Amino acid sequence: MPTPNSLMLNDFRIEKSLLPVTITLVDGRSMRGDVFIQASARHRFEMEDASEVMNAGDEFFPLRLTAGPTLLVAKGQVRDVRVDREHMTQPDWSVGIPTPVEIKLRDGVAVEGTLCIESMAGRTRVLDYLNRTFARFLPLYQPEGLVLVSFSQVVHVRQLSDATA
Repeated sequence: MPTPNSLMLNDFRIEKSLLPVTITLVDGRSMRGDVFIQASARHRFEMEDASEVMNAGDEFFPLRLTAGPTLLVAKGQVRDVRVDREHMTQPDWSVGIPTPVEIKLRDGVAVEGTLCIESMAGRTRVLDYLNRTFARFLPLYQPEGLVLVSFSQVVHVRQLSDATA
């Protein structure tokens, strides 16, 4: 028979879903698993996306490994998070001006993809975007999905199109 305390905890449990991701740590190790997502604060009737989870103020996030236990992973130790296109929310692909870039990381890895730069007062340069964001992870769109690159691991960004950097 359940105790009164266990019933109270269940009454306050937040319903969550799972989002499959591949995490690469700063030491180069990769892990496949699921992050826990809940109803989004940004999109009222949709679930959170990986960007919201990784850019939240919490220092750790739970990752349920595909083959193993659930780990509490330090965001400061994450180089990038990859989400297959089939698991992404569609609105993320259509916001802003698509700008192809190459991002060089501390470990020498170069990641290419597209930044979607939202125009603020006519400022659509990559430099403006990078300097005005407060996010921990930079969303980079690729044909196969989304890569969230940790700002702490970025050495430099190179714009691949003819537009002004």
